[in-house]
Amino acid sequence: MSGLIGLILLLTDLSFMRIIDTSLDTNLASFSAWLWSQKIEHRIFEERGRQVLELSDSANASIAVAAYVKWKKTSPLDRGRANLFQFTAWFRHVRRMPALSILVFITLFVFPFTLPLAGGHLTRLCSLLLIFDPVNYGDKIVPLVDVVMQKELWRLITPVFIHFNIMHLMFNLTVIIYFGRLIEKREGSAVLFFLFMFASGISNFAQYAVSANPFFGGLSGVAYGFLGFVIVMRFVRGSSTWPVTAGLINSLLFFLVLFTTGIIELFFDNIRIANTAHWTGLVTGLIFSLFFLGHKKKFSVRRNN
Repeated sequence: MSGLIGLILLLTDLSFMRIIDTSLDTNLASFSAWLWSQKIEHRIFEERGRQVLELSDSANASIAVAAYVKWKKTSPLDRGRANLFQFTAWFRHVRRMPALSILVFITLFVFPFTLPLAGGHLTRLCSLLLIFDPVNYGDKIVPLVDVVMQKELWRLITPVFIHFNIMHLMFNLTVIIYFGRLIEKREGSAVLFFLFMFASGISNFAQYAVSANPFFGGLSGVAYGFLGFVIVMRFVRGSSTWPVTAGLINSLLFFLVLFTTGIIELFFDNIRIANTAHWTGLVTGLIFSLFFLGHKKKFSVRRNN
């Protein structure tokens, strides 16, 4: 259910402007690559048997429409040649955002091995990713000090890579990619990396401290950490630099409160929401952003040297 934040993102983000509505037979790959090369953020999806392209910034609409009209006049052969360069364009995109790309890759790679956990089957990889290995402890409740002293500190981070179904995975990745691109593009890979490490480690530790149950996971705590960071940066730098709508932010916060009331778990017996991880992730993101703003000059000097 924590993955619902991704669905909220899709339903409430009103900042996108629709500029193209065409048939599914049209291959927009090369046109999309050109938009990305111009740093024009957009998304393409299917709706009612049609293919839709929307921009995140309406200021780019006239440029994109003019380019699309010109692109349509090119021959299918020329478009096909352009599509050959898609891998190169994708690789450049990965190089621009290596931290986010690695995070997404690891999450997708381990997903097939963590999926059986939803059915009660503990794979070897799952036992390595959980906050402690239940095989070694059985039903025993492991004290927090033992979790820290077990010399397997990666376990404070790795529960975020556990997802219990495809919806849980894709919705969480939607939010991570949405906010992660903004953060890494504007502040760099190091900031995104350390924000991820702090948000995941602190939220996982707090979740286990409250629940004493090792069987939790997902990137939603990190997603709320990214949200907390963006909230402060948007407030300080302005919405033009951090183009996230107030409606989206308020909706995510509203559902955070709604989840905490327990009403979702009341109606769905098989759902357990890691509310502590969500709240701790949000607070961690807020604090991290304030720390970052206070030390940005020092950080910039170190990076330039």
